[in-house]
Amino acid sequence: MRRVAVAGAFGATLAVLAGTPSTANIDNARSMCFFAKLAGKVTSCNVERAAETVHVGLPISVEKAQMVCPTFKERLASNGFVFDAGWVINVIPGDQNDKAVTCAPF
Repeated sequence: MRRVAVAGAFGATLAVLAGTPSTANIDNARSMCFFAKLAGKVTSCNVERAAETVHVGLPISVEKAQMVCPTFKERLASNGFVFDAGWVINVIPGDQNDKAVTCAPF
């Protein structure tokens, strides 16, 4: 295993252990949720390993959620959060009656 320093999704820095690809995916997803929650920007953030999905609740409209997808991808990549092909982020708008917006693929 090698130690890799990565910047958090919202500017913080975390050292994570990079193991097997699936372990790294889960570590990155959990770290992303941790920093998002720490920054107070999200209403919820959960990792669904079997579906290779991160569900992120944001207090925004569906229209804004659709605009957030490219920003998520850019910010994650620029901060060292790398995911295997197939992983997606579901942005869940503030109105829970709205359908989630899927940011895919990584």
